[in-house]
Amino acid sequence: KIKILTLYAFSRENWKRPKLEIIALMELFFFALKNETKNLKKYNIRLKII
Repeated sequence: KIKILTLYAFSRENWKRPKLEIIALMELFFFALKNETKNLKKYNIRLKII
């Protein structure tokens, strides 16, 4: 059983990308996250975004 998992999804270097590309990546991330909400709840997974 995994108790804690840390992921780095967007590095400092990625913030240097063109603004439109950053927006598209963030929209994709939140779209995927929204679609996984049911599974997160089902398996009692807590997600903390900092």
